[in-house]
Amino acid sequence: MAKPKRPGKASLPVLVDASAGPSVVFRSSEAEVTTGFVDIPSSLSANESVPGSRVYFEDTGGDGRVLVFVYGLGCSIFHWKHQLPYLLRTGHRIIWFDYRGHGRSPALPPGIRLRLSTLEHDIAAVCLALGVKVFTLMGQSMGGSLALKFAHRYPQMVAGLVLLAAPPKPPSQTFKIGRIGTAAWRAAIALNKTSPAVVRQGMSGIRRLMKPMAEVIRVLGFNPYLANTADIEEYVEELLAVDPNLFWDLAADLEDLDLEKLTPDIACPTLVIAGARDQVVPLDHAVWLTKRLPAAEIEIVKHGSHCPHFDDPPLVNRRIEKFLKTHGL
Repeated sequence: MAKPKRPGKASLPVLVDASAGPSVVFRSSEAEVTTGFVDIPSSLSANESVPGSRVYFEDTGGDGRVLVFVYGLGCSIFHWKHQLPYLLRTGHRIIWFDYRGHGRSPALPPGIRLRLSTLEHDIAAVCLALGVKVFTLMGQSMGGSLALKFAHRYPQMVAGLVLLAAPPKPPSQTFKIGRIGTAAWRAAIALNKTSPAVVRQGMSGIRRLMKPMAEVIRVLGFNPYLANTADIEEYVEELLAVDPNLFWDLAADLEDLDLEKLTPDIACPTLVIAGARDQVVPLDHAVWLTKRLPAAEIEIVKHGSHCPHFDDPPLVNRRIEKFLKTHGL
């Protein structure tokens, strides 16, 4: 088992602003939410250094058990919009933050690359800044892979995991997008490494294709008969707002993903939620992941896609609540 990495005392994250305006996801009648920014130091441990940065966070506070939410590639906290208010009503304290260069977090300077390992570092930093040492980590899609990597790196901080449509292997091995789609995916990753400016320029043309793009995403990522059209359109808008270089940086990291060596060491209670019709992370991959984790259970949403929490929010919410209650999380 990997030796746990413990944040160093000499470089603690700093809460720099706790009055960043109204919540992005919660109404004022639902909770008194603290919004603000955390300055993250360049290093949290003696043997690793990553660039310092500032990230936006929200924290509902209170004495309840803590849930920390992370989201997928090209997404935002919007992807948990149907779960956050529900789980707040169960008495939990909820924390989430925008990744570097995403959402309300400041844009990154040109040339700065973003890695999954940096996001692992940032989860620890935000929680330490808010005085949280142990929590249940909730990850959707890429966020699920990130949650698994974090649990392996900082096992002392993770009481439990909820993994929703989490890819355990490189996307090019799981996507049901055919040879041409897979080749295009790999080509974009390669181009971003060698010519990031070209990738940025190319986004202007892609943005003009929003309507046909929304239709492709509706079919590939959602159950088009169940998911709300407004939710899909909002997701596409969020996707197009993401810095394309950061998107393909993280996509490249996902292509190097190999959780097979990590999963046996992750012993905390884990709920895997999978859509039976997922075309991004097919069901057999979710089953494989569940079998690899020592304390995992799986919930299969029969009519669910890669976004079962949009296809059937009440079912997913109740299943998460049951899991949290069963394990005292």
